[in-house]
Amino acid sequence: MKIIAYQNPDYTTLLHSSSGGAFTRLAQSVLHQGGIVYGAAFNADWTVTHKRVDNEADLRLLQSSKYLFSDYLSSISLVMADMRNGKRVLFSGTPCQVAALQKRIGKNANLLLIEVACHGSPERKYWEKYLESICKKTHHQKEDIIEVNFRDKRNGWAAYNLTIKFKDGQEFSERATDNLYMRAFLKNYTLRKACFKCPFKYPSGSKADITLGDFWGNYKILPDVDGTSGISIVIFNTENGLKEIGHLRPNWKVDIEKAIVYNPAITECAKKPALYNEFSTEFQNSNRALKVFSKYVGDSLILKLKKYTQRLLHL
Repeated sequence: MKIIAYQNPDYTTLLHSSSGGAFTRLAQSVLHQGGIVYGAAFNADWTVTHKRVDNEADLRLLQSSKYLFSDYLSSISLVMADMRNGKRVLFSGTPCQVAALQKRIGKNANLLLIEVACHGSPERKYWEKYLESICKKTHHQKEDIIEVNFRDKRNGWAAYNLTIKFKDGQEFSERATDNLYMRAFLKNYTLRKACFKCPFKYPSGSKADITLGDFWGNYKILPDVDGTSGISIVIFNTENGLKEIGHLRPNWKVDIEKAIVYNPAITECAKKPALYNEFSTEFQNSNRALKVFSKYVGDSLILKLKKYTQRLLHL
């Protein structure tokens, strides 16, 4: 096992990546070998499905995090077909998705399994209702959307925005710390029940060759490395994964015990909120998604006033 920090030297790739662009570099390597890459991509209705990519231009579809559970089952037969045809395959997904594929196929030197350090996956219904509410609020339809970015780095990697762009040039963009959908996700209200007892966490439960995550706390562990635009932690779990380390240059050695202090999702399951069931029931029975989100994860009036005052002082 080997653990490194990595930052893609291509600035455009770095900006379009959730953290340090390690996935893109590994995917490019597989494509250059004539291989195939699978990962989560948006559908036309802005839900998420695992898609097959066989060229570098389409890698952009798989970049950046999508904070809802991807429909990956249909990709399993495609992966198996590619491997029967002698193709090298990179499959990326959540730890449970990687484990499901590994169970079906077994260990294979031509299959590179990459998992994300997973906080948990939201159920699709929450995103669909939230997106409908934002479209209504901004006087748009889903068909007007041209881009969704859960990790917009306009304010930097650590202070990322959720941004939705429309055909008419308008956009909806909020800091993740202020955005109701992201707050509900980070406070675990929208996660699938299975996420609270995930058996596939690193290290003992992982079935992946490589684990990728945000290298939070980098400024303390690697103070001389500028992580403003993002930096990844890369954990090589198997010999098959370790073969890829040469593609990630430059890199820095990392102490995993220090790193997980700042990103506990690498090893720990999300904690179920005390009002999880109440939130789920109320959301299911309501046609006002934003109101329900606000009730459970919105700011108190005092905190709203405090934030408003802080913004005025910084104008």
